Amino acid sequence: MTKRTTHNRQENRPAKTRTPLALVLSLVLLSPAIPRADELSVDLRATGAVTGSATALFIGLELAGSTLTPATCRWCDPPGFDRNARLHLRWGDPSRAATLSDVLLVGIPSSLIAVDYFVLADRDARRFGEDVLVGLEAIAVTAVATDGIKYGVARRRPNAWASGVRKSFGDDNSYLSGHASGTFAAAAAFGTVAMLRDYPGWPLIYAVGLTGAATVSYLRVAADRHWLTDVLSGAALGAGIGLGVPLLLHRKAHEPDGRSATIIVTPVPLGVAGTF
Repeated sequence: MTKRTTHNRQENRPAKTRTPLALVLSLVLLSPAIPRADELSVDLRATGAVTGSATALFIGLELAGSTLTPATCRWCDPPGFDRNARLHLRWGDPSRAATLSDVLLVGIPSSLIAVDYFVLADRDARRFGEDVLVGLEAIAVTAVATDGIKYGVARRRPNAWASGVRKSFGDDNSYLSGHASGTFAAAAAFGTVAMLRDYPGWPLIYAVGLTGAATVSYLRVAADRHWLTDVLSGAALGAGIGLGVPLLLHRKAHEPDGRSATIIVTPVPLGVAGTF
């Protein structure tokens, strides 16, 4: 007990901001090649059904969190890598970092939606609606996946680990970071939608959105709410789903002669049906 108390006193020093720009740049550089103009295909009914179902499932998971989280942590002690990162990245006032991360969690998707309407879609209501629906679909699917992993892993949060006290079931929901996965999903999805639409300046959406998401990830570690591996894993999950939903579900297929062939995914009782 004496050793842990001494260790915690050493960790109370402010840390320098170290946004993981390498992760942002790698995601931008690995983004798919530029397709032909307006490669996005959206079936509003099917996409709305997927988005609504995922959102409802996420709300259910959140409400059942105390039941789904084990009575004690399954992953209680962090590896040395995470302990060292916490020592250098945690702020002297973690609550300030937590507040900033919460603001950006809402601000980043909201800003991307506003830019899509006023700048990218040029206030075209239908195009804007399709863009936002695809973005929300990616965010909702990411949220469900994040909660499923959190409850299954049941990792102790760094602040609860340091105090040695679990105050609520949420103290064992550290892995992985929902703030990181959500903001990376939003940035990747809206950037990919802009690319498929061939909007002018679409790389800027990737750059700004992913930089903002990386900042949120850093702030969650600074706030002592997540370990570094929590936010790195959340970023990977969110970026993967954010890229995959538009590219795999909403990118137009093409016939050998170059004509586009829209793929429509329709929910049916035993699965989904594709119409070409």
